[in-house]
Amino acid sequence: MKKLHKSVFILASALFVIPAVTAQMTEECMGRHLIWSNFPLMYALDIIIITAAIFAVYIGQRMLSHELKSVFMYIFIGMMLIALHYLLDLFSMLTNNMALMEFVYMDLFWVLNTIAFILFVVGFYKMNKLFKKIAK
Repeated sequence: MKKLHKSVFILASALFVIPAVTAQMTEECMGRHLIWSNFPLMYALDIIIITAAIFAVYIGQRMLSHELKSVFMYIFIGMMLIALHYLLDLFSMLTNNMALMEFVYMDLFWVLNTIAFILFVVGFYKMNKLFKKIAK
């Protein structure tokens, strides 16, 4: 439990660091978009989302067992698909591949999110069935 508090503290601290990083950028560098024109902020947000998704799946895998774990797998896979979007975004920024970034945001984003949300719905539907079975 102590490790969990430490991880939450680290993630919360990162959220306070982001405004400090963005404050260093000049108005002309910021452009019209707060996030799109700010690569340090984009890096930070991508890393936070990817880390949070991996951490949630890791904790969930350790915490759950048997049927409940198999039901949550739908939700975990959906969460990892969304994290995949941000991992590809981070990769495209690190390699300065704007064509990949455009593809990720304009095309792949929609497919990954659609599949992820379908998996969320299936997971919650199966969870509801399991809870009804347990209640009987």
